[in-house]
Amino acid sequence: MHYIKRNAQEQKGRLPKPPKNSKRNKTMKNCFTYNCFGTNYENCKIATARYNNTQNLALLLNDEEGEGITTLTTNLKKLPEGMVCIKNWSENQGVEDFLINAGIVRKYPVCHIQSGFVAAPVYALTEEGKELVKELEKETA
Repeated sequence: MHYIKRNAQEQKGRLPKPPKNSKRNKTMKNCFTYNCFGTNYENCKIATARYNNTQNLALLLNDEEGEGITTLTTNLKKLPEGMVCIKNWSENQGVEDFLINAGIVRKYPVCHIQSGFVAAPVYALTEEGKELVKELEKETA
């Protein structure tokens, strides 16, 4: 398993190191590498939408041609602005780590919403994540 060193404390072994599931391309604001079951998708872009019934934020991951790779969020109930419910089961295993390492959501979930046999984590967006969403929503308005 590969790991990224996030800061000096982690380098000294004081904090657990997160798995390497994403890395941010510093030259582009919305450009990511996503690893899903051993397949690397490079130059991926986050896209946004709103769920019709709740107006919750939907985060989508597209390849460099704009084709959908996965929907990162799920819509289980109305959430406060700045929160997203992450679909982290089945084909979306690893999405939480991807969003955390990319700087889109905070490190720990705020709560979980039970849905059948799964509990979907709810995360707050980081300031960088909020800025990215704001920019993307301006582009599509």
